[in-house]
Amino acid sequence: MLESGWYILGTNVATFEREFAAYLNRSYCVGVASRLDALILALKTFNLPPESEVIVPSNTYIATILAIAQNGLKPVLVEPAGRGCRWGAVHEYWFRCCGRSGGNRPVSGAIHAVGLGGRRASE
Repeated sequence: MLESGWYILGTNVATFEREFAAYLNRSYCVGVASRLDALILALKTFNLPPESEVIVPSNTYIATILAIAQNGLKPVLVEPAGRGCRWGAVHEYWFRCCGRSGGNRPVSGAIHAVGLGGRRASE
């Protein structure tokens, strides 16, 4: 691929998608131009109703918010809890406002876990 100079579309990309799908034991693989494009497509697959809330840490990268908005959804930013714990804050917000605690907010459409700085969202 590097020698041909074809980095988008073309037979090399189609071959890569097919071979990577086979490697992952999946039917399909889709190459995208950016993380934003990948997030837009991923959220689209959930078929959430318009204006559904998507809970996301407030210190996320802008592409996360743009993908949510592009899908006609509403981002709900949650302030991270101390010591860089992102997932804990989102989880706490979910149960306090929407989940088992009997909060009065409607249940959100999704929680979008975000990894930042090379760390998994669960760290």
